[in-house]
Amino acid sequence: MKLLAIGAFALASLAAGSAAAQAQAPANPGPVLPGVCVFHNDRLLAQSTAGQSVQTGMQRLVTEVQGELAPYGASLQSEA
Repeated sequence: MKLLAIGAFALASLAAGSAAAQAQAPANPGPVLPGVCVFHNDRLLAQSTAGQSVQTGMQRLVTEVQGELAPYGASLQSEA
């Protein structure tokens, strides 16, 4: 039971982190410096088709897991 609660928390944290990453993507990355390459994983996920697909899939999984764990949460609340 504890493992299920930890799994649900981890998935919720991933979903919240991806939403926060979209909100924090800088509008202007700054001047271009020759010979310097910077990789922003959060920006890639927010702006690429593949990244958006990953985020949509993660959101679907979070919703599915929350639906599966809801009956357990209700029974734990009633026991408490």
